[in-house]
Amino acid sequence: MKTSIIIATYERQDDVVECVHSLRNQFEQPDEIIIVDDGDLERTRDRLAENGMLDDVTHIGGPGEGRMASRNVGVANASGDIVCFLDDDVILPPIWLREVVETYERNEDASGVGGHVLNFNPDEIRKANMESLGYRALTAFRLLFLHDRIGDFSPIGVLWAPHTLVGGGEQDAEAFQGCNMTFRADVFEEYEFDEWYGATGSFTCEELDICARLAADGRRLVYNPRATVVHKRSTGPDRQTDGPDYANVTNLSYFLLKSPRFGVANFLLFACLITGYSLLGRDAEYVKRVFAGLGHYARQTDSGWLTSLTSKLL
Repeated sequence: MKTSIIIATYERQDDVVECVHSLRNQFEQPDEIIIVDDGDLERTRDRLAENGMLDDVTHIGGPGEGRMASRNVGVANASGDIVCFLDDDVILPPIWLREVVETYERNEDASGVGGHVLNFNPDEIRKANMESLGYRALTAFRLLFLHDRIGDFSPIGVLWAPHTLVGGGEQDAEAFQGCNMTFRADVFEEYEFDEWYGATGSFTCEELDICARLAADGRRLVYNPRATVVHKRSTGPDRQTDGPDYANVTNLSYFLLKSPRFGVANFLLFACLITGYSLLGRDAEYVKRVFAGLGHYARQTDSGWLTSLTSKLL
């Protein structure tokens, strides 16, 4: 079973080198590593050459239109039976690729395999421990009661339990986390990544979008917690690091309306929750971002009256 690794990157040369190093240490070696680079190509190439990695990878320039567009370029250049997508700031234990391949071998009807994500950023961990008792309480609740719902959608599009939790063994899932997801190559004969995600300044929902479309068409997705990656969550030019993340609300609003897994009722529930949150925080920008997502959906579907309404509300 031939495997292709696709890494979309932008100005994270040190992270890319560390990621490729962990790929070179895999017990089962990938057949090809494709780096799609929206940043300084020469600088990345020099860093790869300094570490003796240039001959191990295919390094190509990206379209300059965000991570989803880069991943589509990667797919177009991939030749593997299995196409694996990694963020540039992940580190892989040596068993990762073997676990992925063996999961496909055990589940011949699976169109995709995803794995556990261990987020590790000391600054973020310290901040969470000091400032977010509520977040830790939510994590404890998920561990106790939702450990068997990892990768399953809630009615408002977010996952009941994220892939940062370690569940039991393999289980079917509705979605993966984008830094650790793989698909059979034949998936991309019918599907591609929606390149609009990222235009808002956030990549939220990019992976949920394609996974939801696959699941809605009856394709099986399998989560294997042993296929773990360490996600450093590096900061950089392509990652929003502070302030209210309004763009996530825009993306999620669009996703709920677009996805065959959801619909207007789910969107309205989400809009009500965001409105309540905005009233509590006295921040109307969140509500505006709901309408921004609605407006983009209207433009995508050529709903003239809806486009007109949202433009007036914004």
